[in-house]
Amino acid sequence: HVAEISYENQYVANTRGVNGGTVTYLEKIGFLQSNLLAAHSVWVSDNE
Repeated sequence: HVAEISYENQYVANTRGVNGGTVTYLEKIGFLQSNLLAAHSVWVSDNE
């Protein structure tokens, strides 16, 4: 589950110091790989 809850992106931005949401943070830490399966990712931005 990635970016499943409406307030998750703001929480991640506030607590992880990223200019973006959950997907942006996961990319920043190198978590997004070709074998990642992210379910219920409904709260992503156009940039993500």
